[in-house]
Amino acid sequence: MHWYLRARNSPESAGFPPLEELEGERGPSQEAEVRSEDKYLGLRYTLKNSIGNSRVWLMGWGLFFVNIVRYGFLTWAPTYLFETQKAGIDKAAYSSLIFPIAGALGAVFAGWATDRWFQSRRSPVAGISLVLAGVLAWAYRFAVPVDAWLLGLIMLAAIGFAVFGAHVLIVAAAPMDFGTRKAAASATGFIDGWGYLGAGLQGFGTGMLVDRWGWSAGFAFWIACAFLGAGLMMLLWWHKPPKREYL
Repeated sequence: MHWYLRARNSPESAGFPPLEELEGERGPSQEAEVRSEDKYLGLRYTLKNSIGNSRVWLMGWGLFFVNIVRYGFLTWAPTYLFETQKAGIDKAAYSSLIFPIAGALGAVFAGWATDRWFQSRRSPVAGISLVLAGVLAWAYRFAVPVDAWLLGLIMLAAIGFAVFGAHVLIVAAAPMDFGTRKAAASATGFIDGWGYLGAGLQGFGTGMLVDRWGWSAGFAFWIACAFLGAGLMMLLWWHKPPKREYL
């Protein structure tokens, strides 16, 4: 209730200047404009800058593949440990805990890396993270000895670090870049919808592959999706919205 009564759509709605003015990106001649009410620009504008934007579609498909990997490990890692390493319930619980914790750290690092090394371009960091996730997933299945439980847990944490970093950039930061700030919510919903499609598909797809051909097939599915997502991010490697693109 407090949020409903007190939240505002933008700084302008509460009588404050927009972020662009505070960051020094608008000139004095625009002072009256930036202090005006932040108006809704209509459904046509929203659709054009969300589902009508090819870059938003690329991000949507990117999240589709990311969530196959992310939810694949979140859902199936404990079962994998039970079946292949004969791990007890305590060790399987560690895998369920370490993956999102490392992922939270990866999300923070990914945001920092985009600003520090890539001038706020999200796609390079997301793409590199997914390549790293694919390589680590391959190593976790095919290079780590079955009895090396601690090493496997470290590898699992590294995968979470990489996957969650890509996820937060695609679903949280990129919609503002590609959908513009006045259509960012619609772009986020569209991108996130594709992500949930991927999450739903992985449950059925992974289970079917593991039942028919074993865990190697399930991991191959996740690894392929990691590299497919990375490829989509590479298509947007150099793209960065102009600084003066406020709408």
